[in-house]
Amino acid sequence: GGMVNPISKQRAADYNLSKELTATLLGQPAWGPLYGDDKNPTSTVGNSADARIAAFADAVGDGLPYGYTNNTATGVSMSDTYDQAGSSFTLFSAAYTWLNRAEGALIYASGENANTMLTNGIVESFTAAGMGAFGAAKATERIADVAGAVTLAQVIAEEKWLALFPDGFAAWAEQRRTGFPALHAATDAVNGGVIPHRMLYPSGEAVANPNGWAQGVSTLTPADDKNTSTIWWE
Repeated sequence: GGMVNPISKQRAADYNLSKELTATLLGQPAWGPLYGDDKNPTSTVGNSADARIAAFADAVGDGLPYGYTNNTATGVSMSDTYDQAGSSFTLFSAAYTWLNRAEGALIYASGENANTMLTNGIVESFTAAGMGAFGAAKATERIADVAGAVTLAQVIAEEKWLALFPDGFAAWAEQRRTGFPALHAATDAVNGGVIPHRMLYPSGEAVANPNGWAQGVSTLTPADDKNTSTIWWE
């Protein structure tokens, strides 16, 4: 038989969508209401509804407000389209490629048009989610969002975060690298109020591979095997 979708082997409860994501897709004001303040007033992501929520979630609704203690809330879970044993799992999507080209055009002067690349990335993301009819309008809206404190780099990064669904590890890496979307630790957050920067090395690595472990830890800032230490590209 074929390869089994890796997500399907995990607990379904591990794949509830975050409230940060559903708030954005529902068109609710970005971030502020999640924390009782307005920590990201310049963000425009989430200013209008996004049809991709109907593809990403098994029901249209609020996700889980991660980062709180004693969290008894329930939230919408990932759509079965993504988490069944026979579901497709995209390793590197066309949408992500277009958005990387948008960043390349903006930051590294690749010679391509950043707005065109951004538009192609958004449209492709909607198409892949089965919501192609809504992609062009969202792309026009997001390009128009670039004004004042909202930069094109921010919009590209926010759209990467959405287009990478359901690859949470890749989205996490992009968010740490770019700083967008501007996530913040919740009021009751554990972990010293710091959103994790990295996964810890396996518990037995320091014993089984002490030299390699020590070399790896030495590249962290601070040089300590904790999830709050930053890795070299941060």
